[in-house]
Amino acid sequence: MVLGPPLCRPFYRSAVNGAVDRERHTGEFLCNLVHLGANVVSRVKGTVNHDALPLPEAPDAATCVRQGRLYLKNRLPDEAEAQFRRATELDPGYPDGWLCLAALQYRDDPAEAAETLRLAAAHLPDDPGIIEMLAGFTLALDRPSEAIALFERAAELHERAAGDDGGDDDVAPLSASFCNNYALALTRVRRLDEAAGWLVRGMESEPDLHLRYIALALDRYSSRTQRRNVLSVLRRADKLTGHENAALSIAQAALLMDAADAPGAVRAFRRAFDTMEKHPFEKARNQTPRTLYWYGVALEGAGERDASLDVLRRCLELDPDFAEALNHLAYVWAEAGENLDEALDYSLRSLAGDPDNAAYLDTLGWIHYQMGNIPEAVRHLHRAARLRPGDETITDHLREALSRAEALGLELPEGVPAATPAPDSAGPISGEEDGDGEEGGGLFGFPDAEEELLDDL
Repeated sequence: MVLGPPLCRPFYRSAVNGAVDRERHTGEFLCNLVHLGANVVSRVKGTVNHDALPLPEAPDAATCVRQGRLYLKNRLPDEAEAQFRRATELDPGYPDGWLCLAALQYRDDPAEAAETLRLAAAHLPDDPGIIEMLAGFTLALDRPSEAIALFERAAELHERAAGDDGGDDDVAPLSASFCNNYALALTRVRRLDEAAGWLVRGMESEPDLHLRYIALALDRYSSRTQRRNVLSVLRRADKLTGHENAALSIAQAALLMDAADAPGAVRAFRRAFDTMEKHPFEKARNQTPRTLYWYGVALEGAGERDASLDVLRRCLELDPDFAEALNHLAYVWAEAGENLDEALDYSLRSLAGDPDNAAYLDTLGWIHYQMGNIPEAVRHLHRAARLRPGDETITDHLREALSRAEALGLELPEGVPAATPAPDSAGPISGEEDGDGEEGGGLFGFPDAEEELLDDL
């Protein structure tokens, strides 16, 4: 069995990880809190000696913020919140108190955090950090038009503060995260040219920003219209970069694969590989086993079987143990009834690192069926069906193998019923996969595929 659409959602989901979650809609400030070791979610009280954390008799706002951060570091968010709130009362014109308080409130109540920042903006209408974080929180509350107005204001304030005419040298330039969030808001209201411009601007400092952009855009809004908008932004960004960018073409291919548009994905992959052939740096950075594997999957989906096999072989030249490619080739050969000895070898190698993968077991069972080893076929197919109950391909294969065994009067392996179990009655094997169709902890059916791809790209 091959891992094709819809199990093959590729590339961009690699960016949905802890780093994205930390940063989602919160700007840079919450990241700084997390990097300090603050656990802003847990309400578990840490073992800290409160007597060792004295405040001066008349603390100022900055002292309260430092104290609040220390409480966060010791996992005391309630005490931290009290200190941040006190900082805002002592000095409403000190932005760090507001920013810390809003960042802490955001996890439990984004609306409360946004209200805190609106109050802060009333005291500090020209502070770019306050306006930027408010823009991000407003976008998180699904008010993109309001968020865009705030992003525009924040950009104006950032650029004014960082300018040469009396600018503040301590003000940081617009970050990649700012550009990404602004692009997300613009995408939401279909201002796609502007979204592409801000995405490209962010990619100047963070070349892989497009992965985060795609992940967050589709994590929030996964409709077909949103997917088309994101794809359109990537195409516009590709033109705006002023040079050939294989990574952007690969990202477009990923979206097209997710939309089950294999011919479109093939065209995007071909642009990517043409770019890699012309530019050695692009090739070194982007031609990975995983990219080749999905290119091969797309080619097969587009009906280009011979080209698909060639690309999958290239994948295995880069990584001889790449399990998905081994399984894919083995299954294609099993379906065609050709190269069965090599298919068996590839199948066993794919299972070596993932022995409970239902798709790989289905491939092994089907190879044995094609080779005439019916009892072995039944054994592996029955195990695959238990691991992934209700899968049509596996169930059909098992039914056919059982039928052949009955016709030949063969004895079935121990524990295998003579009839194919109904999907609802075939529970998962104890201690193994729960049968939800996603094996090994991976988002799309293979272990850690998302993180691996992020590393690749």
